[in-house]
Amino acid sequence: MTTVVVSTHDLRNALRAVLPCAGKRPKLTLHHRVRLEINDGPNVLIYATDGYSAALAIVSVWEDRHRDPIIFDLSPAQVRATLEIFEAPADKAADDEPDAILQIEVLDNAFEITDVSGLPGIDGRHYGDPRIDVPADYPDVPHMLARLRASQIMVGDDPIDMVFSRIADFRAATSAYSDSLRITPYLGTRSYGIEVGESFIGMVRAFNVNEDTRARRAEWQQDWNNRLPDPESTPRNATPADTKEQTR
Repeated sequence: MTTVVVSTHDLRNALRAVLPCAGKRPKLTLHHRVRLEINDGPNVLIYATDGYSAALAIVSVWEDRHRDPIIFDLSPAQVRATLEIFEAPADKAADDEPDAILQIEVLDNAFEITDVSGLPGIDGRHYGDPRIDVPADYPDVPHMLARLRASQIMVGDDPIDMVFSRIADFRAATSAYSDSLRITPYLGTRSYGIEVGESFIGMVRAFNVNEDTRARRAEWQQDWNNRLPDPESTPRNATPADTKEQTR
């Protein structure tokens, strides 16, 4: 049995941010899950992958009540139920110990989440459910991200070809953590690193473009260059003062 106490808002943010990267097809059971890893470190790791993108968020452990390292999985439905049940008012001070806290208890065949904050209206809220299977061949997302981030950052002029739906999977992270999305290309890989704030990282695979498509896109790019005005020309809305400044 493992029991830890975490911030309600930390857990909600992590689950919201990671869930879109979980596999969306229930029949493809390997990826249709969110994994929680409680180890000896100061954070619970929460991660998911659909095979094309991956996400990992951390949740600080505020109190150990009984901790044995454990990995357990939540189905997307269980994640959504957790988010629906455990809403909480904003903490009074972001840098202090959280007001709203949850106890996570992982048993052999079930998990229990209970609000232990003592706050009126939410204290005692509870959600428990049987644990789903934990497949041993589920991708090692932390290791995947560690290897990617250890690669050399790519510097160059090559454009990135990306399917929008894969990037859109990270929109929830930018909302959960109120921060921008940072994308980093790496040499020797078709994957790109993702960062949102200090508590979320991920990766996404670029779209595979063949030589014929590259050639067509090069033609399209030249066509657009031909259609658009000369970049060295004067804008049509320029004032005489703007024109004088441009010629200096």
